[in-house]
Amino acid sequence: MQRRTLLIRLCQTIAATATAVLIIPIGRFISAPLFRKNKKSSGAQRVAKLTQLPVGTPTQVAIIGNRQDGWTLHPQAVIGKVWLIRRNEESEKPEDCQVDAYSAICPHLGCGINHSADDLQFVCPCHEAVFDDQGAVAKLDKPGYNNPSPRGMDTLDCQVVASESGNDLWVEVEYERFKIGLKDKVNL
Repeated sequence: MQRRTLLIRLCQTIAATATAVLIIPIGRFISAPLFRKNKKSSGAQRVAKLTQLPVGTPTQVAIIGNRQDGWTLHPQAVIGKVWLIRRNEESEKPEDCQVDAYSAICPHLGCGINHSADDLQFVCPCHEAVFDDQGAVAKLDKPGYNNPSPRGMDTLDCQVVASESGNDLWVEVEYERFKIGLKDKVNL
């Protein structure tokens, strides 16, 4: 082997090694969101004390958690909102308390759902989808009106638990998001 050939091969080896050292970490950084595991649920989260919820009146609460957009992590940000409706008076036992939780995202096109205290119903301001106080699609007697929502408001798992000291009752909600525009409830 000639000296010139040996130097060329040595330079090619050094260049290939330097390229690999740069490309492998860059490739892993770019493809990281593709391989990140999606959690279906944020887990049960305490969102309100039971005493903060008036009986029969919907109350909107924010769900706080870590939100990630691509490579940016937003710690302790609002990841969603839910409507809580306390169905009965306070009880001594947490299992006797009934609270319903509904996602505040309209199943039609994903807008935020508001509550109309005058009409005692939930209303999506984007396309006027209307839901009753049980979260079901409401049938209105307005001429020409056709409720655009394919399904009722998405229900969420909810339970009432006692605090560690046993003095307070808390409402825990397991927040999930669902695909919009479908007749059936499908997790994202």
